[in-house]
Amino acid sequence: MQIQFAAEKERAVKKNSNRKNVNPPAPPPIERGGLHRWIEPVALFTLFLFLATSWLVWETRKLVHGEEESSQRQLRAYLAPEPVNFGIFGDRVTIKLKLKNVGSTPANRVASTSTIAVLPRPLPADYVFAHGSLDHSPFILYPGQERETITVHNVKLSPEELSRLGNGEALYFYGEIGYVDAFNKPQRTTYCIFVDGKVVVETYARRDQPELTVPGSWLYAERFNEGT
Repeated sequence: MQIQFAAEKERAVKKNSNRKNVNPPAPPPIERGGLHRWIEPVALFTLFLFLATSWLVWETRKLVHGEEESSQRQLRAYLAPEPVNFGIFGDRVTIKLKLKNVGSTPANRVASTSTIAVLPRPLPADYVFAHGSLDHSPFILYPGQERETITVHNVKLSPEELSRLGNGEALYFYGEIGYVDAFNKPQRTTYCIFVDGKVVVETYARRDQPELTVPGSWLYAERFNEGT
């Protein structure tokens, strides 16, 4: 009886030992279903929504900026120069210019510079006038206001220049007008006008007569009449 009990006990121990050595079964693989089926589409939609929103914000900013610039262009000052006359007094060549603010807001710190030169007609394609420094007595022009300015050039026309003027060339006046608009932006207007050479020669011959001016003798050059 004891021998049979011992044999059964030994078989039970071996059975339990075999159970401990058996590896547990691996968990079943996670199938691509359920949660995975909607995570990727949501991520793609979120990315698309972010890109679309960023593009909309960028376009809105461009539109607002464009409207601001358009509004400023409509409201800001614009200066229009108009020649009145010119004169030759001894060795001085003078030009009188009428300046008008045709814009809707004041033009601040208005200043100008000009130069003269004897050149062919039409202007040489590669010719560039020298840019002088603006004068140091700026003024303000309100909307619709006009102001006349007189510029004096202490230049004596040489015999060679007078000869060229008599043979078809012209006396050119080039000027720049700088100012600051109501939106604190610098602006610049340039003008280029000329007087027929024969008119200059005739005027120069009478240069010793006082108060000699020649109105209505101007022509606008084909270049350099621009505004910002």
